[in-house]
Amino acid sequence: MAGSKKSKQESIAKFFAWKESTTTQECKNIWENGQLNRVELSRVTDITRSAFYQNNTLKDLVKEYERELLKKKDFSSKSKKSNEARTTRHADTNPRNTSISKIVRLEARIQVLESQNLELKAKLARYAELEEVISQMGGIL
Repeated sequence: MAGSKKSKQESIAKFFAWKESTTTQECKNIWENGQLNRVELSRVTDITRSAFYQNNTLKDLVKEYERELLKKKDFSSKSKKSNEARTTRHADTNPRNTSISKIVRLEARIQVLESQNLELKAKLARYAELEEVISQMGGIL
């Protein structure tokens, strides 16, 4: 119980430290759908994501900070970034599919080249044997 209380206090201290050191632009970068993106907030503050949902004091502090940010003219309840991010996420779907198909093609090509490589090694071994036989026959003649 004491460890839990200590970690809650550490999370709150980390949040206050981040809040004091951050700029408005940095907040805009993690602003999505009228609030701070908790995943990004977790990353930049080095606080676990679950703390933002389970620590009531921290939840209240974040909500209060979001209200402060909303009062500034640069922030809105819906941000352009969230719409851009949403379209970017959907736009990324096709390149992933093409990269997967490219990987499949390259793996097939690798298999073909490996089999050709084995065939050529076998031929080389046969030629080495023939060369040895011919050199022995030359010594006999």
